[in-house]
Amino acid sequence: TASDGWNVELRHYAHAVRQIARQEHVRLVDVDKLFRAYAAIPQHRLSDLLVDGMHPNDAGERIIADHILEQINGAL
Repeated sequence: TASDGWNVELRHYAHAVRQIARQEHVRLVDVDKLFRAYAAIPQHRLSDLLVDGMHPNDAGERIIADHILEQINGAL
């Protein structure tokens, strides 16, 4: 686990997924980017969104769900 609470392997995975999404021209809900943007806000920590340093808790799942809805609405 990285010092910021985010599993180091997930960084590699997120990079690969971004590349695939670009190559395949598909929309991506970039959880890594969303969670890091949250953690960049003063008084927010990445661990606020994670159960175990990798899996989202209820707050993390809410951020993901909201972004999925934005993507669906944007596609309509």
